[in-house]
Amino acid sequence: MKNGDRITCEIKGLASDTLYIKVDLGTSSVEWIKVDHLESKQLFIVKTQDGIVYSGTLFTPESSGERPVKIQILEPSDTRVEIEKSQIIKMDETASTIWQRFNGDVGLGVIYSKGNQSTQYDFSSSLNYPRERWSANAAFNSTLSSSTGRSPATRNELNLNIERLLRWNNWYYTGLADFLQSRNREFSSRAALEAASGVTW
Repeated sequence: MKNGDRITCEIKGLASDTLYIKVDLGTSSVEWIKVDHLESKQLFIVKTQDGIVYSGTLFTPESSGERPVKIQILEPSDTRVEIEKSQIIKMDETASTIWQRFNGDVGLGVIYSKGNQSTQYDFSSSLNYPRERWSANAAFNSTLSSSTGRSPATRNELNLNIERLLRWNNWYYTGLADFLQSRNREFSSRAALEAASGVTW
């Protein structure tokens, strides 16, 4: 860090000017302007503004400015690539083994209201599998609510998404699937599928 501190942590990713790290107490964020340099033996997927994707370990070379302006990536083929920090749009952690590449989270919440004796339970989870030129995501959300004098209501939703870069670096296509099931006074279910292609700048 610029103030002389050293942080031993797991680097989770870089987005905009925020570096996300994992320490013993959980995930934290660090402003990039406060970073002096970083070194990591972890594998990362780095995406740039022109659509090029790199994968490898990384570190920042010495800089005479106030903060690191370049990041060097050492690819598995031992090719070393140096990128301007301003050209990086996203950096995600990955791994050499299949199971270690998965990222996810689980959340559980309870809301209780004494006034009308109502209770709501919320469950959420997500799973992400990033690769150099494609990624897959899944998210599930479930809500159960009940109150005095009313039948319990439930709502379950599953979202699936896959995205892949095409041969032309900034072009991509994506597929989306959404499944919704709800039960209040009536039971209803819905499924939606969508495919799209586009370009990023």
